[in-house]
Amino acid sequence: MKIFQEKSILMLGIPAVFGSAVLAPQIIEIFSGSSFSDAVSTARLLSARILLSPLNTFAVVNLFIPIGHEKNNLYTTGIAAVMNFLMNLLLIPNLQEYGAAIATVVAEIVELVCNLYFVKGLLKIRKLKNNIRNYLLGSVLIVGVCMFFSQYLIGVLLLSVCVVISVPLYFVVLWFFKDDMMTDIVYRIVRVKIK
Repeated sequence: MKIFQEKSILMLGIPAVFGSAVLAPQIIEIFSGSSFSDAVSTARLLSARILLSPLNTFAVVNLFIPIGHEKNNLYTTGIAAVMNFLMNLLLIPNLQEYGAAIATVVAEIVELVCNLYFVKGLLKIRKLKNNIRNYLLGSVLIVGVCMFFSQYLIGVLLLSVCVVISVPLYFVVLWFFKDDMMTDIVYRIVRVKIK
């Protein structure tokens, strides 16, 4: 069950990061207006948190707490917090909000690396290698679709078309590569319908 949950985070999080990054100009314009166009680079960088934050939460809620190792969470969170604070001191004076974004993402990565160190005996991380490859390949396709349509569409229309086309294509790629997570989901759906 734990590995299923982690694969779910990776399956949805990786393409969400790529999609959010490539469509950041449209997302910023729709939700904040063109006057915030300077925030695109920051938004692209922070899109990494779509994946990093759930993975770190997964480690705490599903691994550390059930086995009574909450202190590991204290260590990893503390290390990440110190890293974040120090990098903010160094980067914000020159890079402003982009520096803060760099500090936040780096702190999340450091926390994830620490979490992986503590859970290496609880999760068979190597078994995720093929899944991650599939999710990256599908995500590259999403980027290609978005870049193609960005030549012809703008704003809400571009965002809508990219989502409507990219999502099904992504899952088709996973099915084509026989991703075990994808086949498991399809099996569950078919089994429910048969019942």
